[in-house]
Amino acid sequence: MLRLLQEQYGSPSLLEDVAGEQADMVRILELRDSRRRRIAGERAEESRRAQTELNRRQQDEQQRTRQVVETGVALLTPPAVVSGLAALLVDPSPWLFLGTFLVSLVVVVLALAVVRHRRT
Repeated sequence: MLRLLQEQYGSPSLLEDVAGEQADMVRILELRDSRRRRIAGERAEESRRAQTELNRRQQDEQQRTRQVVETGVALLTPPAVVSGLAALLVDPSPWLFLGTFLVSLVVVVLALAVVRHRRT
C-alpha cells in the first residue's frame, strides 16, 4: 500500500529530482569554494610579491643612507684631523685656518676621487 501511495504521488521521481538538485548544488558549492580558494591564493601571492618588493626598496634605501653617511664621514674627517694636528703644532690664527682648510679640501677631493674610482 505504501508503494502504491508513493507511486501515485510520484515520490520516487521526486526523490530522484531532489537528489539530482542536491548533487547540482554540491557541484556549484564546490566550484564556488574552488574559485574562492584560487582567488585567496592569488591575493596571497600578490601580497607576498608586494612585501618582497617593499623589502627590496627598504634595503635599497638603507644602502643609499649608508653610502651618504660613509661619504659624509669621509668628507668631514680629513678637515677635522688636519685642523687638529695643525692646532697642536702652531698657535691658532686666520692663516692657520685658511691653510688647513685648503689642505683639507685637497684631501677631500682626493678621497672622493678614490671612492668614485673604487665604485666604478
